[in-house]
Amino acid sequence: LFLQVLDEGRFSDAAGEAVSARNFVIVATSNAGSRLFYEALSAGAEAPSKDEVVAAAVREGSFSPELLNRFDGVVAFAPLSPEARRGVAVNLLRKTAAKLEEKGIHLSQDEALVSFVAGCGEDPAFGARAMRRAVDGAVEAAVATAIVDGSVGPGDTVTLSPDGRGGLAARRRA
Repeated sequence: LFLQVLDEGRFSDAAGEAVSARNFVIVATSNAGSRLFYEALSAGAEAPSKDEVVAAAVREGSFSPELLNRFDGVVAFAPLSPEARRGVAVNLLRKTAAKLEEKGIHLSQDEALVSFVAGCGEDPAFGARAMRRAVDGAVEAAVATAIVDGSVGPGDTVTLSPDGRGGLAARRRA
C-alpha cells in the first residue's frame, strides 16, 4: 500500500473509493541505525554520518533500497542530549498535568519527578518513546492508584516521588 501511494499517488480506502495522495507530505520515522549511534557514542567516537546510518539500515534489512529511493530526503537524528531529554520530560509532564487539571487535580512537578522521567529516556535505541511509556505507566498509574485508594481527589495537589522500586509513589501535598 505504501509503495502504491509513493508510486501512483493514490490508494483505495476501506469502502473501495479512490483517495488521491498527490498532495500529501509523508514523514516516516524509524529507529533504524540507532545501534550505530549507540555503539559510536558508547565508544566515545563521533556520531555516524547520514550515509553510514542509511547504509546500515539497508544492510540490516530495515529498509530496501527500492523504498529509500522513493523518498525525497532522509534525515538522521542523533540521540537526545541530557538537556533535550529533560525538555521532553517537562513537556510530557505538562501535558499530563493539563489532563489532571481537567479532573480538578493539580500535579506538582519537582526536580525529582523531571529527573525520573528524563532518566527513563536514556536509551538511545528508543529515543523519547521510553519517556512516553514512563509517563503513561509510572506517572499516570501512581496518580490513578492514589485516586482509587482515596488519598488524592479533586482540589488536591499530588506530588510524585521515586518509590525505590523503579516506580513512583503519589501523595497529597499538604
